[in-house]
Amino acid sequence: MNIDLIKDKFEDIFKDEATILVESPGRINIIGEHIDYNHGFVMPAAIDKKIVFAAACSTTEANVFYSIKEETVFDAEVEEQVEWGKYILAIMKLAIAKNLKIGPIRAVFDSSLPIGAGLSSSTAFSMGILYCYKSLYDWKLSSIEMALLGQEVEQSIGVECGLMDQYAIAHGIKNTVLKMDCIHNTHEEFTGDLGAYTFYLLNSNVPHKLEDTAYNDRRKTSESALKKIQNVYANIESYRDVNHSHIASVNLEKEERNYAEFIIEEIARVHQASLVFENGNTSALGRLLNESHCGLSEKYKVCCPETDFLADKAKERDGVLGIRQVGGGFGGCMLLLIKKANIDSVIQDLKSMYKKKFGIDAQDYAVSITDGIRVHYL
Repeated sequence: MNIDLIKDKFEDIFKDEATILVESPGRINIIGEHIDYNHGFVMPAAIDKKIVFAAACSTTEANVFYSIKEETVFDAEVEEQVEWGKYILAIMKLAIAKNLKIGPIRAVFDSSLPIGAGLSSSTAFSMGILYCYKSLYDWKLSSIEMALLGQEVEQSIGVECGLMDQYAIAHGIKNTVLKMDCIHNTHEEFTGDLGAYTFYLLNSNVPHKLEDTAYNDRRKTSESALKKIQNVYANIESYRDVNHSHIASVNLEKEERNYAEFIIEEIARVHQASLVFENGNTSALGRLLNESHCGLSEKYKVCCPETDFLADKAKERDGVLGIRQVGGGFGGCMLLLIKKANIDSVIQDLKSMYKKKFGIDAQDYAVSITDGIRVHYL
């Protein structure tokens, strides 16, 4: 992605120069899937796949945004809207409701972040727009306040998400994974150096939309299970206080039991992963990824035949220590922990087998852990 091209496109369209550049990254979650809204611990990191905005205050009353990749325009005053325009409208409405100073802006953006791949493209987009407004209209908000605002944006359009994606995008640090406490909204930092191994992404190209009911249903069922446990055990405040004996002793529906078991097991995996990063036991980290995918597939039921196939086949390949589906689920990307020297042969084989089985071309992405959202004044 060429940043100069984005600035040049801004000048071509608006006959003026942009005053800021906003780089809004996607994220991977190493371990702790579906745990942020269940108030446990998660381990995300910002990645170098990102959305970049060139923006400036508007000299007219129009809010106009142009996507280079799609060659589409969003104008807040025009009734016919592009799909991503709903995030801008939600941000404008929320800013007004919170008495934040807001005025018209113009922006051009481009993206190296695949959409619907479980890398938080929608959050990267909405956080990028929020930081455009923050920077141009001098919002006096901290990083955590911006993350919380981003969460409200997503929830206002129907995704009952937790805070992990927004938090990771706002707080990411190069070569560092964050162990986020999803009750207190704080984090610990761990060096992401894996030696001869690395994280690598393989996109199943089965897109998901978190507005679909399946994601929100997982949250509702998880919450109903916790309430039943709390009715029996008054001292339990969240799933981080729950153990298997609690679950076994409460009259839960089968689905509630499966979800509750996955949640407490996934929280435990996050704690184990933090120890792995401290002692450098990369093999143990791979095992945790494999266990996480198994739980997501068999207990939390958010995987699909395509991602299960990739997980099963990858585990058979030399150099792959672990693999799991990332993101909200029902498709998207697989996160591999793989030996660097084996990447080319393993990925080529997986893509070939996947194409033969499902007729779908998978895409692969090398990623590195990078800083969170950044604003550059021009």
